[in-house]
Amino acid sequence: MQYSFSFKHMEVSPYLEKYARKKIEQKMDKFLSNPREAKISFYTSKKEFGCHLYVGGDSYDYFVSASSPDMYTAVGSVLAKLESQLRRRKDKFKVSRQRGNKARKEVESLRA
Repeated sequence: MQYSFSFKHMEVSPYLEKYARKKIEQKMDKFLSNPREAKISFYTSKKEFGCHLYVGGDSYDYFVSASSPDMYTAVGSVLAKLESQLRRRKDKFKVSRQRGNKARKEVESLRA
């Protein structure tokens, strides 16, 4: 997976990059099979820090953002929002797969 980091109105932080990369990889390994790219943008405005995250794959695109007084908290908030979206996607596919199996069993029972 390709990572792209950008920092707006703040200095580049290798520790922040390493932290974000590690946390994103944990979420991706848990929910997605083949993510293509992740673009992470960190910014600061007045008294808040913010983070935008875009994750793209073959058949999906996710975009989340959050802001907080602390940058690491903003990253955590973004990842929590991303996990929520990924869980909804996983549940959606799980339900559709279950409906498909149920329909197949009904058809087979009618044929028998």
